[in-house]
Amino acid sequence: MASLVGVLKRAAAALEGLAPPPPGVVILAYHRVGGGSGSRVDLDPEKFRDQVAMLAESARVVTLDEAVEALESGDGTFGRQGEPTVVVTFDDGARDFLEVAFPILAEARVPATLFLATRFVEEQVEISAGVPPVTWSGLRDAVETGLLHVGSHTHSHRTLHNASPREAQFEITESQRLVEERLGLQARHFAYPKAMRPAAGVAPLVEAAFRSASLAGGGVNVPGLADVHGLRRVPVQVDDDEELFRAKLEGRSRLEGALREVFDRIRHRSKKT
Repeated sequence: MASLVGVLKRAAAALEGLAPPPPGVVILAYHRVGGGSGSRVDLDPEKFRDQVAMLAESARVVTLDEAVEALESGDGTFGRQGEPTVVVTFDDGARDFLEVAFPILAEARVPATLFLATRFVEEQVEISAGVPPVTWSGLRDAVETGLLHVGSHTHSHRTLHNASPREAQFEITESQRLVEERLGLQARHFAYPKAMRPAAGVAPLVEAAFRSASLAGGGVNVPGLADVHGLRRVPVQVDDDEELFRAKLEGRSRLEGALREVFDRIRHRSKKT
């Protein structure tokens, strides 16, 4: 199955290469590094180190704040001249982010945004079976490096495609409150759990509370055209070898993203977390 997925990804990336995507910002979405879980989103540390080295050497890595500002202003210099403009993001807040992934990022001076589900760290409950969360003290140390921004992934990792406005407002407000109280900073950016599009009445609450919001979809966010409250993100998985990773940096992942979005909509439609 894994090899078939790899073949399909490669074919989709090659097809998109026939008509190269427009210049813009690629937002990478990671989940875990070195957790040893066998999950398709739990990367080997050395593979992640190689990817970070590639970013440092051949891409323009910017913060999410810088990317959103460029997308809103229509800054056409982002992604031009064969140098991908990339934002690195992580979801959830598994402890291996601080223990394994962030030290690799810090060594290469690559900034990142962690979309944190605050209940896990506040109550120190497992994100899933055998997956411990980060700690507030560890996050404070990482934030002090100037390389980490913490955004919101709701409070309890509640999916918002089947949430009422009242439920969504609690998830938003509580996550922002905890980030501000525990870390002394504002959670300016948001990522929808499971990348599921919000229910009617929920999107305006997210737009009012955050400077940007991320979904999935793959591909490039084009300055002057991108919806900053519906940003495209590109998941990075264990079967993404150097060729596929480079294709993602170049924005050749829109077909893969479209297929994944359909699959996830079916798989997560009845889930709440």
